[in-house]
Amino acid sequence: MPIDYILEMIEELGRALRAIIARKKDQPAKAREEIKAAFNGTKFGNKAFFDSLSPADLAAFLREQQVDYRAADYMIDILLEEAEINRDQVLERLAMSEQQDFQPEGTVQSAEGGSENQDFRLIVDSPQQLQLLAKIQVLIDYTSEVEASLKIFSLKRGQQRERLKGLS
Repeated sequence: MPIDYILEMIEELGRALRAIIARKKDQPAKAREEIKAAFNGTKFGNKAFFDSLSPADLAAFLREQQVDYRAADYMIDILLEEAEINRDQVLERLAMSEQQDFQPEGTVQSAEGGSENQDFRLIVDSPQQLQLLAKIQVLIDYTSEVEASLKIFSLKRGQQRERLKGLS
């Protein structure tokens, strides 16, 4: 694969990441579109293919296709944004639900009689979100391995791991 193509793809992923960050709070639907579009120029071909992979399949794909570690680095950041959008939308829905269920006495009524925190954990820890977080970990591990083999040290992996922990 020509070097120019790889550099162009990395630049495009950087532009996509900036657009996603700019839109994630005000226009989460547009940010999701940007996330999907960002995958079109990668070795995955599209986001649907990436989503169809299990974490183990993703690890194998990364190695077989020799995905550039710089592209993987941007994909990690893009996917962390996606995970945050998912979390924020759940929090927003939960807050709206609590406002609707608010009683004049200041109590919150739950239809199941259970804890709202338990409901929140079930929603945030959906299978899709857990799968996404596992895939982010695979990408972080892959990028770290490649960087170590190239004797590159990046402080960014620690930051990405901390963001991932905050979402787990």
